[in-house]
Amino acid sequence: MYLKTADLCDENQDKNIQVLSSEFKAYGGLKGFFGQIITIKLNKSNWDLLSMLRDEEGKDKIIIVDVDREFYGVVGDKLSLFAERNKYKALIINGYVRDIEETKKFAIGLIALGTCPLRNFEKTNGERDIELKFGGVTFNNGDFLPKYTRKLKEWFVENRDIMMALNINDNDKKELDNYFENIKS
Repeated sequence: MYLKTADLCDENQDKNIQVLSSEFKAYGGLKGFFGQIITIKLNKSNWDLLSMLRDEEGKDKIIIVDVDREFYGVVGDKLSLFAERNKYKALIINGYVRDIEETKKFAIGLIALGTCPLRNFEKTNGERDIELKFGGVTFNNGDFLPKYTRKLKEWFVENRDIMMALNINDNDKKELDNYFENIKS
């Protein structure tokens, strides 16, 4: 079953719906995903993200990464492999990716601003589990992103609403969990 983002917005107009800006594009092999958010803010270096993807079980989590649009590739083939092996569902990056011919082969969602073959080798510390804001959306650690899906043809034709985030409180969580169960394909 495919559920268009526009239909999901229409059916949940009573919720606080935020849509990620159309400047973000898909570079992963997984075309639909939903799950619980983990947030990480990086200071140029992707070493903290590498450690997380390589060393921690992801079990259907979506990592939201903010690097303030720094122009270097944050995720490529190696980090995509770690993400797939440790069962992360997706990464949404306020920055750039590299090795996109390879990243498309992994069964993870990968959303970013664009591509850049450069890599930052500087080691700096990041910050996890904090509120992040970019692309018109506020991401809170522990929140849920609903599944964004579309047929491949629609993906390229209608990319203005690539995905969306529903910011929900604990009272809405049970209702939304039931909603997710009903839209699983």
